[in-house]
Amino acid sequence: MRRLARGISGAARDDLVDGLVGQLRATEQACDVALRLARGSVPASAAREEVAAVEHEGDAWRAHVVESLTRALTSYLDREDLFTYSRAVDDVLDNLRDFVREVDLYGVRPAPSWVGVLEEIRVGVRALRAATECLRRDVRRVSVAALAAKKAPVRGQYQLAMAALLAEPLTASTLRRREVLRRLDIVGLRLSEAADHLATAAIKRGT
Repeated sequence: MRRLARGISGAARDDLVDGLVGQLRATEQACDVALRLARGSVPASAAREEVAAVEHEGDAWRAHVVESLTRALTSYLDREDLFTYSRAVDDVLDNLRDFVREVDLYGVRPAPSWVGVLEEIRVGVRALRAATECLRRDVRRVSVAALAAKKAPVRGQYQLAMAALLAEPLTASTLRRREVLRRLDIVGLRLSEAADHLATAAIKRGT
């Protein structure tokens, strides 16, 4: 009866938004870990352990989203769309984890050129969190706010960093750094896809 009451009252749909926002906060924390790694303020091995813990927190919020979807009798947007959006946010976090892991695994020295890419990723994640919080405050603003996350120039910063890297002599170290840098590009692509999922879901709902 308690679960039914929460579903009828709409509390479950607010729990759902809490879960999505929690996922994005964990993703921002992963950005912060990656930035500290890029700036050389934390060793790769320690960053790897830290980002793994953050990813577990994100997984817990993802589970919270799924559980909330099963309880909510109503939702701000289509349930399937919100499930897909949650999965897309999870992909962003997973690829940030993989970036930190690969830096450690490949024995790559942190590069200052990563900082600009990661800072723009963090800007995009924050914009996406703001768009998600609009679900509760003003659903009509969700689609426009979500598309703002796509404006963060992640790809531009990645291209600048890659151009500088490709100007160097081809060595084993260069190849390892290229693989790590490519992972940041993938993070940016997954972030853009997550923003698209949320914007499309909002437009389908007529907001």
